[in-house]
Amino acid sequence: MGIDESVLLAAKKSVSEYVERWAHAHDKFSIQYKLDTTGFAAMPRSIKNIELTKHKSYCEAVEKFSVMKFWDNSEISFGSCKDKSNENITYIFPKINDSSLYVCIAVLTSGKKAWVGSSCSSSLCEASNKAKLEALAHKDGCALLQKGKRCDLEVYEKRLNYLMHFGSELLEKRLSKDGTSEIKIPDIEINRQVECKKYSRFYIHQTRLKGQKNFLDDNFIDVGYV
Repeated sequence: MGIDESVLLAAKKSVSEYVERWAHAHDKFSIQYKLDTTGFAAMPRSIKNIELTKHKSYCEAVEKFSVMKFWDNSEISFGSCKDKSNENITYIFPKINDSSLYVCIAVLTSGKKAWVGSSCSSSLCEASNKAKLEALAHKDGCALLQKGKRCDLEVYEKRLNYLMHFGSELLEKRLSKDGTSEIKIPDIEINRQVECKKYSRFYIHQTRLKGQKNFLDDNFIDVGYV
């Protein structure tokens, strides 16, 4: 899935996303240690900037780590605001101990339903916009679920389906508790270039933080990861 306000950029991002997923599915290291796609990033080698790919990979790892920490620990402090053009969209900014990055969780609600997106970037505006676009894309994904065009047995679809029924309640409950702690981003534990002969025209990188867990598993409902 590629998400962007530009059709061309969305198409390019969808290709990179596909390459990430394919490379992960065939990566012996990830398979051996049962690692999910957290911290995977792929970008065309035509950009001639492997450091940008590494940065994207790191941001992806920080995003997933922060979202889990925020939702699991009500002592984490955060800021929040409404979208200027859509009052049904709430932006949440968990406080992290890295002043160079912003993590944003965007939640679109309608009654009991909620659709959630998240992003991490060195730009507050970019993090907010990407999170919003992802939330809107998840709303479209839920529409497909309801029409029976997507299988609801996968963990990803289970999460969408669960939030579609209980998401607004979960959001209200979490926002009622604002602590004073910040999320401490761990040091990097895994920092590797992923070899993928089939897509050798792409830089593919994997970053994992120390002690980082997989983002989604069958226990996500008990923990409440949004």
